[in-house]
Amino acid sequence: MAASSFPTPGSPTTAGQQSTASFPGARPVALAGDHASAPSGPGHPFDLPAVPASVATVRNAAGDLMRNEDVDRGAWDDVLLVVSELATNALQHCSGERIAGRLALSGDVLRCEVEEHGVGLGLPEARRAEHEDENGRGLFLVDALSLAWGVSPILHGEGQTVWAELRAPRLRRGGHAHW
Repeated sequence: MAASSFPTPGSPTTAGQQSTASFPGARPVALAGDHASAPSGPGHPFDLPAVPASVATVRNAAGDLMRNEDVDRGAWDDVLLVVSELATNALQHCSGERIAGRLALSGDVLRCEVEEHGVGLGLPEARRAEHEDENGRGLFLVDALSLAWGVSPILHGEGQTVWAELRAPRLRRGGHAHW
């Protein structure tokens, strides 16, 4: 896999902040105080109404990006699931009327960022879902499927950007992905 040009999660940031996810077995994630809020920077920004149909729009945009960039189909399911989870969490836990973020590819890594407005800073908290529960597994899935994930404060306003980085190997000569 090619090296990511995104900030290294888990390492100290300019602000010197670092945290870990709040559930057992979680990998360290960065609380990146120097990270600019989406949709700034390279990538494919989105700004949509905070309605359930927007989750499908973000998921479709991720599929279009992977198709246009010749990402190996073997990575699509994980990427689409994590993108859907982040967008759904933003809808459920923010108080804004819009969800915004960006999708970006760097080497063989796809990064999804979704802003959550009107929430306090800190890591989202996962809960233990009971067998019968219909909700409560999203962050466990994000953690299991992502190379890294974390939270960055929104620089101008109240809220945070939740991000995840996933393997998205691009097809090379001969139609095979390079890891």
